[in-house]
Amino acid sequence: MMNMIAVTIGVGDKYKRYAEKSAEKIRDLLGIETRIISDEHLHFAVEGGTVKDRVYSLKFSIFDIYPDIDRVMYFDCDWRPVKRFDLQEFVPNENGLYFCVDRIEGEHVQGLEDKFKLNRGTYFNAGWFVANRLHAEMFAFCKKNYWEYGKVWYDQCVMNQVFKGMVTYADRRLNVMNLNGGDVMGFHSSVNYEYYDGTDDKISDWNYSHNYVTAEMHIQEIHDIAKLYSGGEALEIGTFQAHAAKAMAMAGMAVTTVDISDKYLQQNIEFCKPHPINFKIMSGEDELNDTKKYDVVFHDSYHGEGVVNELVQYFYTKIKKGGVLIVHDVDSFNVNLLLDKIGNPKHTITTDAIGRQLGAFYLE
Repeated sequence: MMNMIAVTIGVGDKYKRYAEKSAEKIRDLLGIETRIISDEHLHFAVEGGTVKDRVYSLKFSIFDIYPDIDRVMYFDCDWRPVKRFDLQEFVPNENGLYFCVDRIEGEHVQGLEDKFKLNRGTYFNAGWFVANRLHAEMFAFCKKNYWEYGKVWYDQCVMNQVFKGMVTYADRRLNVMNLNGGDVMGFHSSVNYEYYDGTDDKISDWNYSHNYVTAEMHIQEIHDIAKLYSGGEALEIGTFQAHAAKAMAMAGMAVTTVDISDKYLQQNIEFCKPHPINFKIMSGEDELNDTKKYDVVFHDSYHGEGVVNELVQYFYTKIKKGGVLIVHDVDSFNVNLLLDKIGNPKHTITTDAIGRQLGAFYLE
């Protein structure tokens, strides 16, 4: 199998730092060696034009800058993976030229397709792609003829015209550009700069005034447990105001959260920035029909004795080996009955200031 190396651009101290942060994520979550094109490589850029013309054109010279690279995953430094996955599964053809389509629902993108005589739904985003050295001449052609092509978005428009009909379109989840509550593997947005910089957002500063909101101490506990599974995937049943979802995302997990109501959806998407949470409007019972398993499942949808059988199903069908089922309000049912039904696993139970209990049950 051909070895793949990841490459990004970080020109200037600010973007070099962002590139290093993104590269760290790629090494950690994808296990891919990563290199950064920086100021020392600017002589490879096109001549003339704006700073953006010059910087963005550097991706045309990846195979010249790094003559030892045969297969590359290029990414802009505001792109990052949000969970561990095997990239090779999504780009299996070693000789393929992979891009993801851009925001196909946008009138702006459709206007670009019309402008450059591209088929509808084929305009791709050039902030992430996978290419082979076999394509080096095509990239060199883009650089040599850069000023001959119409463009709105610099290198991206040039490549869309030059590579027309030659691209294999990869799974859109690899290059998601909107915080729209959908499933994400690779998140591409300037809000990642906030993520790299770190924010002053603290769990202790969130609003816990609503009676139904999980207590701060338990949200912090969920966050601490989630950190043990950083890079993995978490599922929340019962979103409400998304405190637990955000806490698990802040711990480095890719989070899916399920609720039967969309009442707080837009509010929750805004609250969870800059973390791309997958919000699903459905019941916890319906979620059980999906065979996907998670490292962490937090259940907080309904309570009382009637929930025990559903918790048993979640424990055995939705949790990966070594994972954990976290349950809010375990004080509302006979926890010994649950323990008997799931084999009395290793577990912890803690109690908040008003008597509500949080249980964590580990599948060994």
